[in-house]
Amino acid sequence: MKSVQKKVKVLGQLVRGCRKQSLPIILEEASNYIIALEMQVHAISALVDLLEGFNSKF
Repeated sequence: MKSVQKKVKVLGQLVRGCRKQSLPIILEEASNYIIALEMQVHAISALVDLLEGFNSKF
C-alpha cells in the first residue's frame, strides 16, 4: 500500500496543482493533462509538416 501512496504522491507532484489533492482528483487531472499534451504534440507535428512543405518549395 505504501508503494501506491508514493506513486500517487509523485503523480500529484508531476501534475500542476495536484500536490495535496485526493486520488480521484489527481487521476482526473492527470488524464486531462495527458490529453492536453497529446493535443500539443499533434499541433506541433502539424506545424512541422507545414513548415517542411513550405521549405521544400524554396
